Amino acid sequence: MIVEEVNAGRLYIGESAGAMVASPNIEYAKGIDSVKKAPDLTDYCALGLVEFYPVPHFESSPFKEVVQTIIDTYSSKLNLSPISNQGAILVKNNEIKIKKC
Repeated sequence: MIVEEVNAGRLYIGESAGAMVASPNIEYAKGIDSVKKAPDLTDYCALGLVEFYPVPHFESSPFKEVVQTIIDTYSSKLNLSPISNQGAILVKNNEIKIKKC
C-alpha cells in the first residue's frame, strides 16, 4: 500500500529505520537490531522506493560503531548513503539531494 501511495504522488518521510526500509532490501541493517526481535521475519525485502541504501545515524551516538561496521561491510557491494542525525535525503522525480551536516 505504501509503494502504491508513493507512486500515486504521496509524500513518504522515513526516519532511522523508516529511511532504511525505503531501500530495496534491509539485510544490510541487521546488525543494528537483533533479528531475534522479529521471529516471523522470513526475508529482508523492503519497499524499494529508492535504488540506494540509506545509512542513518552516521557518526552519531549510540550507533557510531555499528553504522561504521555497516559501511565497512557493505560499501563495496551496495550504494550506501550515510547521513548524520542532522542530515537528510530528498528524492523527487528521480533527483536525489543529500544534505550532510
